Amino acid sequence: MKYYCGLDVSLNSTAACVVNQDGAIIRESEVASEPGAIDQWLKSLGLPMERVGMEAGGLSSWLCEELRVWVCRDLHRIPGVGPLTALAFKTYVDRPQRFQKSKAVGASLGLTPRKYASGEVDYDGHITKCGDAFLRMHLFECAKVMLSRATKQPSDLKSWGLRLAKRSTKKKACVAVARRLAVIMHAMWRDGTVFQTATVQAELAAAA
Repeated sequence: MKYYCGLDVSLNSTAACVVNQDGAIIRESEVASEPGAIDQWLKSLGLPMERVGMEAGGLSSWLCEELRVWVCRDLHRIPGVGPLTALAFKTYVDRPQRFQKSKAVGASLGLTPRKYASGEVDYDGHITKCGDAFLRMHLFECAKVMLSRATKQPSDLKSWGLRLAKRSTKKKACVAVARRLAVIMHAMWRDGTVFQTATVQAELAAAA
């Protein structure tokens, strides 16, 4: 079953209505015209929203932009990951339940190498580059930023990427870090966790 939510925004409050794919009203409510309040209300429903729309008005553009930043605030706390990459990631994944395993996200974005096997030949080629090219490019740029900039609190992911760059090349290290970023971002979103050393260590072990 698909669900849709309409938001009628006014200065102090927003009227929200959720319907299913047949047009039947599932829930109606009034919430404060604040990104956090709307986000919490939508999450409290526990329904997979196919689309959320709002009536055009003076506050709509502001609320839409603020809501995007609010919804993605967890992911763009990762060093090197900005709001645009976080939003692109959540738009692509849509719902974390779409992927049973976090490491499947990296493969779906074409960040895993092609396998060549024939007779006695068995080797890895270039990455597949399937999936969303826009998001793949931004994850790669995030990895470059993470590996290039000096940080006061270096993460295990950055340390791992730098070690890989010494053994291989900077470009291959960036691709590998981009793939691990996709894995970590999905796991964070799925589990409601924040970016921290323990999370990175667990995801690196799971994705190894």
